[in-house]
Amino acid sequence: FACAYPEEPVLLYCKSIQISQVLVNLLNNAFDAVQNVRGKQKWVRLEMRATDDFAEIRVVDGGTVLSADLAQKIFTPFYTTKEVGKGTGLGLSISEEIVKAHHGELTLDIKAKNTTFRVRLPKSGPNHTA
Repeated sequence: FACAYPEEPVLLYCKSIQISQVLVNLLNNAFDAVQNVRGKQKWVRLEMRATDDFAEIRVVDGGTVLSADLAQKIFTPFYTTKEVGKGTGLGLSISEEIVKAHHGELTLDIKAKNTTFRVRLPKSGPNHTA
């Protein structure tokens, strides 16, 4: 597990427990994705980037890259790639709704070399409510 952060601290006005739930879900999914990797090192990386208006958190893993077809289904409620009994198919759809409620977006970067989920959140002022 590795992390990459901006040099300067990034302040977000959000419901921190909800955003933490989103990140835990994404990290759990990434850890699950690398469990069955054979023949190469298992890894998960958490990255954060910031612009003037947004913070972007990326969860990247070394598991099997998701296809473009799968990328269109992955946020659908009750859709799961996990075996029976391992997932409900609700984690990503709930996470997406939480991020949208914070005026952000949760996406799967299908152009990335590795499986990469991006959480993009506005760095708005204290009058912002999620």
